[in-house]
Amino acid sequence: MVFSSDGSGGAATLKANLDDLQENMDGLCKALAEKSKYLGEKQQAGKVPLTSQLAGFLRETTAALTPFVRQCPVVVQENLRSEFSNIGWDVAKNAACAGAGPPTVGVVHDMLSRVTAGLKNLTLAEPTSKELDSISAAADKLWSLDANRLSPGVEYTIDLQKGKKPYNQGDAAPNPLYSWIKPEVLKRPTYAKFIALLDNYERSTGTSETESSEERKENVDFINEIMLTAPMQYAHAYLSKKGKVSKDAQKFKQQLYQVWFQFYRRETANDSSGFEHVFVGEEKDGKITGFHNWIQMYLEEKAGRLDYRGYIMPRDRRSKHPDDWQQVITVQFSWEDELKDISSSFIGVSPEFEFALYTLCFLMGSEKEVVECGDYDVEVTTYSFTSKGKKYIGSAFPSQK
Repeated sequence: MVFSSDGSGGAATLKANLDDLQENMDGLCKALAEKSKYLGEKQQAGKVPLTSQLAGFLRETTAALTPFVRQCPVVVQENLRSEFSNIGWDVAKNAACAGAGPPTVGVVHDMLSRVTAGLKNLTLAEPTSKELDSISAAADKLWSLDANRLSPGVEYTIDLQKGKKPYNQGDAAPNPLYSWIKPEVLKRPTYAKFIALLDNYERSTGTSETESSEERKENVDFINEIMLTAPMQYAHAYLSKKGKVSKDAQKFKQQLYQVWFQFYRRETANDSSGFEHVFVGEEKDGKITGFHNWIQMYLEEKAGRLDYRGYIMPRDRRSKHPDDWQQVITVQFSWEDELKDISSSFIGVSPEFEFALYTLCFLMGSEKEVVECGDYDVEVTTYSFTSKGKKYIGSAFPSQK
């Protein structure tokens, strides 16, 4: 079977020498890059292949990749299957998927380019037995795998200013929280696709949400993008080994879509989702709920819709980091004049890290879990929301211990 293991299965992959694995991954990336370059040059020259020629190109590509893919970790195999399936190509049969229309040259080229870039940045990491026995150890591994996390003082600066109690009136911070963020970082693939989702929602609970075909595509594109990163690859491997999710990448992506993006009822039918509540924020009875993401906070502050009002005391004085380097904070702000009296969030972490950490904790059934994230001791809370027999993410956020 094309794109399948060589019979030794995942166990042999786990025991393989990391250097050999990396060499094999380098070979896979090179092969993908060559195919992507070839197709890109054809596009530039205006030599668009016929449907039959493009099918032949995909058959050749699948055959060329197979020797490398067979030696890859199972999560990489499954995600490549999924990526090809998304453009209508069945790698197991090395033929077009049943009932699928032919993809365009642009679609194939974009997929190959994106997968190549993702695999180049992928750090091969399988969960160890110690990590499988400890969610805290798994969280710390996710932190170490977050290659897209920003460096404080280098790629962004914050100004915490003065602290306050949640019930104190007044604004303890005359200046914005975010002093500066390097513009280029928000153009990184996972950041850009995350930002594209933030305007897809109605602000108030009690107002039904709708999902256009374009918005659904944005959601799918985001999931596909983050699944090419080390944190999400690790989370998938971890959860599949714990028997919480399927090893099949496509089924895992569908599960991610359900728990994060499918709408459920808070006040009225289809007025909320896990993604909206956690990453975008909602308004209910004049109060802001959810809203635990630093990128959304930065963008709304920059647009003049969010007013940072100070950090919440007491601060964790055990932290080794200066104020402006903190990456887990609890703050107060108003959003279009409606108050969020206390909100905690990571600062500078990548979208894939937060998705991986919250998904792992949620699917492991841990409502509150104290974990290590580098130098931080963090309590991760993941509340579930049950509707019509299905569980969704109701809320998810960190709190520094």
